[in-house]
Amino acid sequence: MLGLYASGIAWTQRSLLDPDYNREADFERLELEKVMCVSPEGELPYSLICNGVQRWGYDMCPSEPFVTETVLEEIRGVANSGCDYMQYFDQNLGGLSYLCYSKEHDHPPGPGRWQTEAMKTLFRKIRQEWKAMGKDIVLGCEAAAAEPFLGELPFNDLRFNIGLFTGEPVPVYQYVYHEYINNFMGNQNSSGQSIDLLKSPDNLLWRTAYSFVAGDMLTVVLGRGGAINWDWGTEWDYPAPDQQAIGTLIRNLNAWRIGAGKPYLATGRMLAPERLTGVSAQTIHMRDGSVLKQPSILTTKWQSSEGRVAQFLVNYTTEPQAYDWQQPYG
Repeated sequence: MLGLYASGIAWTQRSLLDPDYNREADFERLELEKVMCVSPEGELPYSLICNGVQRWGYDMCPSEPFVTETVLEEIRGVANSGCDYMQYFDQNLGGLSYLCYSKEHDHPPGPGRWQTEAMKTLFRKIRQEWKAMGKDIVLGCEAAAAEPFLGELPFNDLRFNIGLFTGEPVPVYQYVYHEYINNFMGNQNSSGQSIDLLKSPDNLLWRTAYSFVAGDMLTVVLGRGGAINWDWGTEWDYPAPDQQAIGTLIRNLNAWRIGAGKPYLATGRMLAPERLTGVSAQTIHMRDGSVLKQPSILTTKWQSSEGRVAQFLVNYTTEPQAYDWQQPYG
């Protein structure tokens, strides 16, 4: 499966990675300030995401015809590249547009239902365009698709690790929506900014096991020489994870994902699991000095579409782990 990340409906005015990429002249010539999201004060702010690091640019308002025309032109070229998946709406978290308070656009100033409808219309036009081209491409966004977009964005980059900046992530999204939509582990961007990677050498094993028991497809981020890296954004010169340990875990988990576990983890419905006791804790050291205690065995329970029930237990550590199991009804 070949996929491609894009930048959603963000407008890159000037790249900080490629000095030759500069659209300032086009911006002025086409008067594109008129199609951008503006602040409550009527000002044109830079985009929140990636600006000052990868680029300088703005967020386009999905109510404007120029935006639809530009997106459709871009996706035609991508469709002809032969890719299978396109996360075109990376940076449009959940598939939603950014707030626009313009009084000149064809929408009420400020957030509202118009945003949802505008984005749904854009998603549908993309799929119609691909269908007309005879292309069967999966469309997705960064983070889990918001509820109104479940039917439009069937496969998305669910980076649960972002929650580590504020607390402990739990798979509530999968518990509610998994039988309707599948996601993948994502590129785990920012894990190295929240976790002290070297003080917590098992953290990638834990993150991988978490995604597996949550029903998400796994992601492998590669660094120098094809070695598995901690996440997207961690420098390749940084000491890499234990390659044998993460490789073994991924092979074992994928064998379950495509084998005996497929009816549950791919298309099943998550249930409340039977409780394990006597499980030891693993310590994840955070960069802010705090610690996150996680059980050495992760578990979730699933029901297949045929009504069968299974509970998965994953020991993600490199050592055997003990646990006690109390079966229902004694």
